[in-house]
Amino acid sequence: IPGSIPSGAKFVWSGPSAFVSGNNFTPSRSGMGTTSGPHQVIGTYTDDKGCKQKDTMMVTVRNAPVLQITSTKPLQACEGTPLDVKSSYSWAPAIQWTAIRSSDGTFNTTTDSNTKYTHGTVDATNRTAWLRVSTLAITPTEVCPQASDSIQIVIHPYPQVEISRSYKHCVPITAQIGRANV
Repeated sequence: IPGSIPSGAKFVWSGPSAFVSGNNFTPSRSGMGTTSGPHQVIGTYTDDKGCKQKDTMMVTVRNAPVLQITSTKPLQACEGTPLDVKSSYSWAPAIQWTAIRSSDGTFNTTTDSNTKYTHGTVDATNRTAWLRVSTLAITPTEVCPQASDSIQIVIHPYPQVEISRSYKHCVPITAQIGRANV
């Protein structure tokens, strides 16, 4: 019967000893460091007469991307001031910054881990902006979900100062200046 193993026959997997145990291929054991890469696994079939047949299989494993915005959250900025937004990533070929939630500012570059964001008019009106950074897939064979992180930028408007009086006087003068209307 195809697919059945006769009594006395056995099938054994072998390969990188850190990853193959019995019929299991487990490349995520702790303390092993990177597990990425193609790994050759060999299946050996020995029938009940002692005859052997081997076949190999390549198992490609990829470490899941890791990404984190390293700027303090939420990030604070004065209106009209471009600000630095920083992130770090690993196990990904590249990243992509985007403005989200109706934010309309611009980036000096969208593909560097550290970039500068200049808020737009909608951001200034809303007094906030939202940014997302995501890892990009390894094409065409991506097997891991992409990582992303987001950050809110709180935009503080410049105070509107209006001085209501002017003084004209000859020296010496002591004048009560008072407060400006803010």
